[in-house]
Amino acid sequence: MPKSPNRNVLITFLGNNKYHKCTYRFPNKTSPVVRFVQEAICAYLCANWSASDCIYIFMTEGERGSRVTNWEGANYKDDLDDKDGLRDKLHKLNLSCQIVDKTIPEGFTDSDNQLIFSKIYDVLTDGDHVYMDITNAFRSIPMFGSVLVNYASFLLNDIVVESVMYGAFEALGPAHVIQQQYPNPADRVAPILYLTEMVRLQEWTIAANDFIYHGNTRQLAKLSERQGFSNLSAILSNIGGAFATVRGIELENAQLFVDLVTELKSIENRVESEAMKRVLNKLQQELTKFTQPNVVNGFYAAEWCLKHNLIQQGITLLQETIISYICNETGYNKNVFEANRKLIADAMNCKNLPEARWKNVNPALVKTIIAHPTFIGLEPAYNALKKFRNDINHGGFETNWRKFQSFELQLKQSLNQVKTFLKIK
Repeated sequence: MPKSPNRNVLITFLGNNKYHKCTYRFPNKTSPVVRFVQEAICAYLCANWSASDCIYIFMTEGERGSRVTNWEGANYKDDLDDKDGLRDKLHKLNLSCQIVDKTIPEGFTDSDNQLIFSKIYDVLTDGDHVYMDITNAFRSIPMFGSVLVNYASFLLNDIVVESVMYGAFEALGPAHVIQQQYPNPADRVAPILYLTEMVRLQEWTIAANDFIYHGNTRQLAKLSERQGFSNLSAILSNIGGAFATVRGIELENAQLFVDLVTELKSIENRVESEAMKRVLNKLQQELTKFTQPNVVNGFYAAEWCLKHNLIQQGITLLQETIISYICNETGYNKNVFEANRKLIADAMNCKNLPEARWKNVNPALVKTIIAHPTFIGLEPAYNALKKFRNDINHGGFETNWRKFQSFELQLKQSLNQVKTFLKIK
């Protein structure tokens, strides 16, 4: 069954004030004279929407509620030239999309506010492209908007907030002054302000926080792709994959991190928002250790895993980086790569065994490696992890399995031993 196309959804709120006519200025167009900001927004935004798209207008009930006063038009019953409420105004636009009116409480209590929030959320579905008009929103609803974005993004799949708009009629001055200063409504030009960047900033802040404090690149990669930073998205995905699957050579090489910092700096230079620049700069600071190709990056990568609760990956990385480091220091990195790594691993296995039990090794070579100062300094950290690595790789199905807390503790202890011996900060 083919996937239905994503809907366009406009969420707007209708107040109960008596509105004055004006025009609204969009980035590339000014509306005709209208009474309701929704007339201007719907004509500008929704003219080409299809029958699957929807405008949701939220309003209050009661004698002085916005349903009676502005939806049905009671506020304008004495206007001889124009008695229409918003319902009739929108009908005259002949839009193809659905127009749905929804009742909400006035929002004087916490329970009212929770009900308003639920009613707004309930109209959304997976994949919606959401536009919000908060011009006439009641009291706390502008705050609802930002909370709703995160709430819906968590519970629904692929929700996208395309824009948040505000018709700034008050930019013209107090209502009584406007009527005197601009008697002709065509001269009253109110700007439509786009507050979308605040939503974008919040999305970036949450995704960056997830990366910095949890090591999760997926949310940031997805957001980057959606906002046109496809190169950044690809780099983040590669880094996330390298940690998830313990790609030690890539992590030691550090090129992924160099590429990420370069891309973040490039984006930082292109964006105008100072607040956004701070978020991008914070991401760069998290990666300052990974600057040069060096085996020590493997230890930094193990530290990253410990910090972000990637314990199995951290144990594996720490052991394998210890082998890499000893290979470099003992000179056994110049010939067959796999054979030399096995040589160091064999020496680790032989260290605490009597020589009579050394099997399939060159005893003279093993003795030389075991006597090397670097081996002596790093061997305790390596061998302390052996049983833990075996246990975690077998999923705790072996006898004498360990509690989960012990893995993090041992990884931390072994990592600290390595850092102390090598004087790594």
